[in-house]
Amino acid sequence: MEQKKKKEEDVLVVRDEKTGEISVVAGLDGKGYPKRIPSKAEHSQEFLRFDRHGDAIDNFFRNFYRQCKEPTRFGFYRVAADMVEALLPVIKDLLRDPAANAELLAPHKVDTSAYQQAEEQQAAEEVKKENAETEAVEQQAAEEAKRENAETETEEQQAAEEVKRENAETEAVEQQAAEEAKRENTEEDNVEQQTNEKIEEMKQENLEQQPQAAETQAVQGQEPAQDGQPQAKTQRPNLIADGDVDWKELERFGVKKENLSEKDMKALMNYGKTNLVTVNPTFGGDSYELQARLSFQKTEDGALKLTPHFVRHEPRLDIPHNGYTFTDEDKKKLKQTGNLGRLVDVADTKTGEMRPSYISIDRLTNEIVDIPASKIRIPDRIGLTELLKPEQEILRAGLALPKEVTLKGGRKFEAVLQVSAEKRDVEFVPEYLWQGQSQRRGNGQEKKQQSPEAPDAPGQQQKEDGSQENGQRRNRSWTNEDGSIRPIGKWKDDKFTEQQKADYVAGKVVVLANAKDDQGQPCTKYLKFDREKGRPLTYSENPDLAQTVAPSNESRTQLAVNNEGKTNEATKHLKEPLTQGQTAPKDDAQQKQQTKKSKGMKVS
Repeated sequence: MEQKKKKEEDVLVVRDEKTGEISVVAGLDGKGYPKRIPSKAEHSQEFLRFDRHGDAIDNFFRNFYRQCKEPTRFGFYRVAADMVEALLPVIKDLLRDPAANAELLAPHKVDTSAYQQAEEQQAAEEVKKENAETEAVEQQAAEEAKRENAETETEEQQAAEEVKRENAETEAVEQQAAEEAKRENTEEDNVEQQTNEKIEEMKQENLEQQPQAAETQAVQGQEPAQDGQPQAKTQRPNLIADGDVDWKELERFGVKKENLSEKDMKALMNYGKTNLVTVNPTFGGDSYELQARLSFQKTEDGALKLTPHFVRHEPRLDIPHNGYTFTDEDKKKLKQTGNLGRLVDVADTKTGEMRPSYISIDRLTNEIVDIPASKIRIPDRIGLTELLKPEQEILRAGLALPKEVTLKGGRKFEAVLQVSAEKRDVEFVPEYLWQGQSQRRGNGQEKKQQSPEAPDAPGQQQKEDGSQENGQRRNRSWTNEDGSIRPIGKWKDDKFTEQQKADYVAGKVVVLANAKDDQGQPCTKYLKFDREKGRPLTYSENPDLAQTVAPSNESRTQLAVNNEGKTNEATKHLKEPLTQGQTAPKDDAQQKQQTKKSKGMKVS
């Protein structure tokens, strides 16, 4: 019988060019890196073997270059599988200095350049395809904007024609009325009497048809009528019936029912809190006059219990609240806005179960209040302003949401929305709190003279509204419908690389190397998308490193002198603005200007 042909196989020896480690390939791991085992004979059964005449090794290297992020870090060498025990020690010894032993290693060296070139070509084609798709999206957006403008012009033209037609009809009616009045001149007294009767009838109908209810909840943005006439309100039944309350218990605190305002009574009878009232509790036979808010709470047996919420000197943030311990950042947030600003696990006071909850501080009493997230409903709109899904998720997470709000009366204003555990709803954060934070952030940095494009953060932000970018985005949103950042290809004179495009869409800082300062001189600026303002902003300093890093070295002195009016000792007498990188006179003419000694501020 003819002897069966012996199968010719190879194994791969791999050298980590970064560490010098020498191993044998046993496959690829989940990230595409070579799975390596010690290059010892006793592990030979685990070596990955390749048919010398098959395409398995091609598939291995294609997968390797497609998945591995550092393909050039590794060098590969082929060794015959049936000679591996004899050759491994020799190959391993030669690979200790591959450069010196290059000639001896050459027959075993695997040339992977073709695989690398193929992968690079495929990546380039994918980038080209993505660019084409981006251009198509931008072109489509431009066409949509053009179409919308055309539709707007058509609607305006139709509206103008309609107004013109209505004016003509009105004139015709007025003319006809004048002719009728002239013709019926002899019946003037009767007409006047009939008219007076009709007016009285209309007045009576108006009185009968006036609205009977006017809900004025602030969070829903509704406002009272502006015509000056009182509106009758339909009284919704209270959650607590008057007969269920032991009013004598209220009097034991020195508060009489008749002394409470209508608003306080409404809150009290619907499990809310009154405003601050004066109570006179008795302790040890002595009566004390204190300020407190009052509320009713149900006990386990269903009875109503009057609970006073006394005014505290300050919130007790140094001790755990229902199983949750406040961090330094938590304390800072609660003191600044009254809201924690995120969901945390808080223990149920009855069952001990830990539940995701919001935490706030009662701004009138300094009491710490929590409410489970399951008991808060995030609305679809505030007044006439719709809340998008991403905005609802921001509120649901407990974060603050800056938003322009339009009420049903048409009034618009800037507000900050946030879930309040104390109000058990989404609230308007008091304006003095969020404006105070913005002011403190500005004062906490070194004061710098602002250019007209930088009103937000002194010394850092230099905003450039989208309408200033040659009108390219005047009618376009900076974000997609899902709230993600819409890609852009350039900013003024700076065209983005593929990496810069990817960084911008990811919300990272993009360096603008071709920017200009206030004097028109080249300088370095930074661009980053601002989530709160919903658009990109430019900065004179890297916003991610603003606390520790000054402007780029080549622009630091230039921006300080040209933009901020500071003095550089070496250039204080120069008449021309400094150029990029300049820290001293640049020629003989400027050197002559710089002769007078000065004690001005030196830029360090």
